[in-house]
Amino acid sequence: MTIAISPSYTQKYLSWTDWKAIQSAKSLVYQHDDNTSLYVIYGYDGPEAYICQIYKGLIPYTLTTYSQAQNDIDKSDFETNFLPNSNKTIKLPESIRGATDGTSIGNVTNRLKVIDEDAISILTLIAAGLGAAAPSIFKKNEVAVTTRTEFDLPNTTYTVPANKKFLVTSFSASYDAQASLYVRLKKQTGGTGEFETQLRLNMMSGGQGNSTISLDLSSGMNMGAAGDVFKITIEASIAKGTIWAEYSGSEI
Repeated sequence: MTIAISPSYTQKYLSWTDWKAIQSAKSLVYQHDDNTSLYVIYGYDGPEAYICQIYKGLIPYTLTTYSQAQNDIDKSDFETNFLPNSNKTIKLPESIRGATDGTSIGNVTNRLKVIDEDAISILTLIAAGLGAAAPSIFKKNEVAVTTRTEFDLPNTTYTVPANKKFLVTSFSASYDAQASLYVRLKKQTGGTGEFETQLRLNMMSGGQGNSTISLDLSSGMNMGAAGDVFKITIEASIAKGTIWAEYSGSEI
């Protein structure tokens, strides 16, 4: 199981104590992901996503600002007091679920009724209106990590053709060493200047070799224009293991 938090949200990583305070103050309907090595707990408030990570076993040796004892206390608190109510269905507000009579969609004039499944369908239709199609661009590679210095993942460079836009539909990676590592999707606007990070995956230490950490963009994100150049870069905490990463998308 993986989580996918859209980069359009401001992602705020908090300690368990601070996350609980935010959850209580904002009455967040929270979710969690259990990837065998840690809990990732998160909740949305408007354009912001509040996130906390609690390790299920030993914390990484590189984590110096958080003790094993405190982690174990936080884990017990979460499992006892929060886990039973986690991953409940998130309902849309009544103001969205039922609008006033006379709302028009196309040639239909009626009471607008939107349920959770319809909201997903509407977002899919919006993406389709941008011209989304089956992914036509797929860049991937697998290499040994031999340096801690950030390096380009070979054969993952892509330039958006003239008169086209690039709709990114997936970005994922898998790492087989128990060490932290960053995977970045970068863009050079117009093919000149510095490459800037558009998306980033944080491969946390502690068992990610048994699963794939991915960012699912579902119907896609319009991220590039003609002449823009994309590539994947890798930055590891230690020179160890093998990294596989990919991104895909459509030219529209």
